[in-house]
Amino acid sequence: MHLKKISKPPSRKDHKHSEVTVPDQQIEQWGYQIYQIDKSIRSMIDNARLFYDAWRCVVCLAPSVTASWISLYRQLPNEKNPAPSLGTLVDWNKALERQRREVLLTLQNFQLTVIAPCKEVKAHVKKAVEMIKRRSRKVSELEKIQKELLVVYELPDPETKKNKIKALQTHLVRVNNELNELQRSLTMSVPTLITKCQVFFGQLMRHFFCLQLQMFRKMHNITRPWDCFQDDIPKTWLVEFSSVCKAAEGLPIISVDNNRPPVELPKASEALSAHEWEAGKLDAMKALLSQNPHLSPSQSSLSPLSTASSSVAASPIDTHAPSTPVVSRPPSMQNLASALEPEEDPMSPSQVPILRAPAVPHHQKINSNTTNTLYTTEWAFLASGSANVVFEYVGKNPYFQDKVLRLRRRGQAFTTEQVYDYYQNTVYPLFAGMEQFLIEIYLQPVTKDFLLGAQNASGIFLNLNESFCILMQDLKEGMEMKPKWLTQSPTAPPDWVVCRTCAMSRMRGKPISFCPLQLDFSNWPKFLSALQGMVTPDIAMSLFQSGILKRLRDLQEEYSRKDIALAMTLRDVTLYIGKNHITLLDLDPKDINAKLAKWERDEQNLSEGGWYYGRGMKSTDQACRSA
Repeated sequence: MHLKKISKPPSRKDHKHSEVTVPDQQIEQWGYQIYQIDKSIRSMIDNARLFYDAWRCVVCLAPSVTASWISLYRQLPNEKNPAPSLGTLVDWNKALERQRREVLLTLQNFQLTVIAPCKEVKAHVKKAVEMIKRRSRKVSELEKIQKELLVVYELPDPETKKNKIKALQTHLVRVNNELNELQRSLTMSVPTLITKCQVFFGQLMRHFFCLQLQMFRKMHNITRPWDCFQDDIPKTWLVEFSSVCKAAEGLPIISVDNNRPPVELPKASEALSAHEWEAGKLDAMKALLSQNPHLSPSQSSLSPLSTASSSVAASPIDTHAPSTPVVSRPPSMQNLASALEPEEDPMSPSQVPILRAPAVPHHQKINSNTTNTLYTTEWAFLASGSANVVFEYVGKNPYFQDKVLRLRRRGQAFTTEQVYDYYQNTVYPLFAGMEQFLIEIYLQPVTKDFLLGAQNASGIFLNLNESFCILMQDLKEGMEMKPKWLTQSPTAPPDWVVCRTCAMSRMRGKPISFCPLQLDFSNWPKFLSALQGMVTPDIAMSLFQSGILKRLRDLQEEYSRKDIALAMTLRDVTLYIGKNHITLLDLDPKDINAKLAKWERDEQNLSEGGWYYGRGMKSTDQACRSA
């Protein structure tokens, strides 16, 4: 059971020296993301060099092609010459040569603006990869020591057994300390690195598109009047541009759906007529920049001083771990409006009608619009978890005071509407008679502009295809509990000695705060004794009298075999204890395909490692079964 005090945000200094614990699954997820970023940055450097070489080749060949046309036209009789006079064509070739030089001058800064920042990020990613590999080696070493301990326990000679156990325990403590130090370093650095790299990739792709557009405009303006060239050089440039877009889409860490031009680029086999050019092929490419609200017109030109550090530092990035729940409020709140609207009209693009608190029963879906309006200027980033990002209200409308919005992160198996339906139709009926302990949630329609602004303000990728988010009460003062396994695991061996909570704590090397099997819901002194040192007697009395933990335990036991997904939801809840109320949170559906494999692996390690049989217990520890 995990407690968090959220009445006061921790200072930066306290956070730096506090003990940071992150589950192994989170570390593995970060490792996967780091390897993906490492792969992406290498691919980006290769594509950047190909891009650079291809454009140099194109612009250097253009005058040669023109010279070939001039030579061909000179061989034709004047009455059959399809082109303008040779003098005009020669003048045009000189202009093309000047444009070619301008393009080459633009490419001179390419190494500094694109390839150099890529290499800078690559160096940071390389250090993170080395830390991940070191951690993997330490984990393997730790598992080896634990296996040796199991063998030593079977030795018949007590003296030999004692000496070897002492030596192995010393080794185990040393490896544990090194592993904890590595995990602390990873927890403090890797989430920020991942978030910054993701933002950097998005900015770098805009650099690519801006540079491509600049060069295309220079070369296209000089060739536009000449019909005889519209099916040659310009088509080649469009094909090159399309290949850059495809290369960007191939990078696993980037989403460039919003960066593609709204008009599909012509294929290499298609002829480009003058009408198509006049209809706005170039305008379609200009829309590449205007379609992205994060990029202002003043940012469309590349600065030769742009580096990875400056690009990342200019972006509003969440400094917290993107996949770790952050309960305390950050020291500063970033406004959503900076990423969405110009200063002169900050509200017009993303005004959204909001739904009032319903007059219908709580379990019915709400769909009545009211005059209340949601403005991006009035919501600020608050916290992030593995599936959601939370924004709090900072405006002056009394209706929204003490409210938060919950937005879905990208890559989740369930949409907001599915989460809402699951909560109302599946979870809510389970707590009949105890509805006062469930938090009320409401569907809130959102626009894509609002989601883009929220994504930019938090530095966390959101599901931009959502039509709704969840509006709920902001719980500010109080404590949080994670009840987890209030009953024994259904897959524990029949002769188990230790409950799953205690066994998992010992396997992970964490201190045991309390045993959930010691909670006697019919005996107040025993109930208080089980929570001794964790909560105050007043809080313990509130929990005892409410009966909510007993109902949660009964539901966990009832659905542990017949509905694993629902049982996982009931085990992953958060119990919020305020001054005058107790509230259950985080009753979202679980992706059984993603979670079940990890849970089964943990169960196998607990059983085969001997943790259910009391491995790691001290002489003063009490067996959970006797409780």
